[in-house]
Amino acid sequence: EGFVEKQKEHLVCKLKHSLYGLKQSPRCWNSVLDVQLKRMGFEQSSSDPCIYTLSGGATFIIGVYVDDIILAGKDRQQMEEIKGMLAKTFDIKDLGELKYFLVVKIRVNHKI
Repeated sequence: EGFVEKQKEHLVCKLKHSLYGLKQSPRCWNSVLDVQLKRMGFEQSSSDPCIYTLSGGATFIIGVYVDDIILAGKDRQQMEEIKGMLAKTFDIKDLGELKYFLVVKIRVNHKI
């Protein structure tokens, strides 16, 4: 099944970009995200490659799990700026304040 052109049945198409759902798509996604975060000044943790930190001023942390990203920082303006920079490269959906992550309930104390 699929698209077949007569007398060209032996030809195949080479994808320029990975497709969502393919085995290599998480690697491609992570590579693109890694490059973008490093361009934005984040450093990848040597102890956990899924954690990125931004120092210099208020510390900001990004956690990556498959295709989900958790943003953590105290400065609301910095949070909005980082989300804006990510939105220029990726289609993002802001799900609001974190409530659960990997079956762990998250409680945020805004007084700290």
